[in-house]
Amino acid sequence: MTVTDSKGATSQAGTVGVTAAAPFIPTPEKPVVLEGVNFETNKATLLEGAANILDRVAESLIAHPEVNVEVGGHTDSDGSVSYNLKLSQQRANTVRDYLAKIGVPAAQLTAKGYGEAQPIADNKTPEGKATNRRVELKRM
Repeated sequence: MTVTDSKGATSQAGTVGVTAAAPFIPTPEKPVVLEGVNFETNKATLLEGAANILDRVAESLIAHPEVNVEVGGHTDSDGSVSYNLKLSQQRANTVRDYLAKIGVPAAQLTAKGYGEAQPIADNKTPEGKATNRRVELKRM
């Protein structure tokens, strides 16, 4: 699939999905799930392959210094509400810190944990839970 940005530049969306294709800029109206940037249960460390996606996101954010984003961390429904809020904040911090480490100005990034409050899949299945252990970017 070919993706075209607002300036007419095109790129191919491959295995990482359209949402992570460079150039990547989220819209203010809708957060974008970073497909392929998910987490193991009770963990806030990046899984193999996530760095490749985040590198592409960073390229786009560096190219657009006027764009500020919120990195939103999410969890599945396992665990208490307070535990999941803390874990989701750790996940958001992990992604924010990675992006900053590879060159995205810290002023462009904020991190916020949402816990289990915003599922995008059914938490009754292992697949749904894995989908909900995610990070989204929202333009600020």
